Amino acid sequence: MISNSIDELARDKLTILYIIQNSIEIHDEKSLTNYVLENDLMNYFSLRQYVAELIEAKLLHLTDNKNYYLSEQGKTTLNLLISNIPEERLSELNSIAEESIASPMEKLAEISAKPNGEFIVKLMLSKELDDTFTLKFTVAGLKMATIIKEYWENSSNYLYNEIMEIVSNVKED
Repeated sequence: MISNSIDELARDKLTILYIIQNSIEIHDEKSLTNYVLENDLMNYFSLRQYVAELIEAKLLHLTDNKNYYLSEQGKTTLNLLISNIPEERLSELNSIAEESIASPMEKLAEISAKPNGEFIVKLMLSKELDDTFTLKFTVAGLKMATIIKEYWENSSNYLYNEIMEIVSNVKED
């Protein structure tokens, strides 16, 4: 009985880390709570307790503007222990995520040449014709621009979360 409870505890905490790491739309307490309760993943009190414990263990951070993100230790822990989340749970989480997005985020990446031989890369996420995220920068060559474009198309959720983590940690002077 005790090992079952420990297994459930570990699964639920890893589930929280997984949701935050792999979601574009779930970054604050309200959205995380709504997501977990609407999909009957765990009860409210367990969720609050687990989030507090994850923060205390420094696996999860809460920014000044109340957004969650995984610490490096949290990412490492999730990567090492993801196999402890049953495959059915991972499939369920991925399925819920796909269903919960009424219109999925569209990933766009454009490359345009500059007269000096450099290239402009524009990376975007949009939903229902509304730009949610846009990043535009210049790179030295077409090969690098193409690599960035392909990486964005394959890993935009991860990259978006990483960028949001970085900008959420900017302190005002």
